[in-house]
Amino acid sequence: LVDPEIISRAPVRLLSAGMGDALAKWYEGRSVTEGREIDFTTQLALDLAKKSCNLVKEIGPRVKQDVERKCCTREVEEIIEVNILLTGIISGLGKGRCRSLAAHALNYGMTHLKETRGALHGERVAFGVVMQLILERRDENEMERLLLLYSALGLPLTLRKLGLSTNGEKLSRLVKETCKKESRIHKLPFPVNESLVQEALLKADEWGRKIENKGV
Repeated sequence: LVDPEIISRAPVRLLSAGMGDALAKWYEGRSVTEGREIDFTTQLALDLAKKSCNLVKEIGPRVKQDVERKCCTREVEEIIEVNILLTGIISGLGKGRCRSLAAHALNYGMTHLKETRGALHGERVAFGVVMQLILERRDENEMERLLLLYSALGLPLTLRKLGLSTNGEKLSRLVKETCKKESRIHKLPFPVNESLVQEALLKADEWGRKIENKGV
C-alpha cells in the first residue's frame, strides 16, 4: 500500500511533517502516563513511541537530505515506516493515552484559523510539543535539543512560520480554541488555563526565534 520510491520523490516537507507528528507520540504519551500504573499494551505503545522518537532524532536529518536528493535509501524506508505504520500501531495499542494531548490540542485549535491552514498537521503538532514542554516545565536543554532537531528537519520554529503573529485577536482565538472545555489539553496531569497556554506559546516562539537567529 506504500511505495517508498514515490514518497522519496515527493516534497520533503511532507516527510518532515510526518516526523514531527511521530515525535509527538512519545512526548504526549510520556506526559499522560508518567508516574502512573499502566497496562501491558500501553507500556508497549510507549516503548514503540520512544524507539520511534529516538530513530527520528538519530536519522531524521539524514533522511531529509536523502529525500531532497530524491534518493530512496533504507533509512528513508525506516522513517516512512515510523510515520505511517508505527504511529498507527502506537495509537491503537495506547488508545486514548497515546493518541493526543496538548500538542494535538494546539493543532485542532489551529484548524479554526484560516491563517494556519497552510501549515501541515505534523508541523502544527511539532510546535505544540514545544508548547507542552514549556507547560510541563521540562528541562530547557531538552527543549533546545528538540528545536535544533526541528531546524535540521525543516519544521517551523515560530508562530510566524505557522501563519500567526505573536499578538492580536487571532492568537487570542487560538488560545481559546486550544483550551475549550472538551480539549485534550485538559488531559495534562495539572490544571491548564488560557493565560498559561498563551504564555507557553509566546515562550515557544521566543525559543524558536533564538534558534533561527543562530542560523543553525
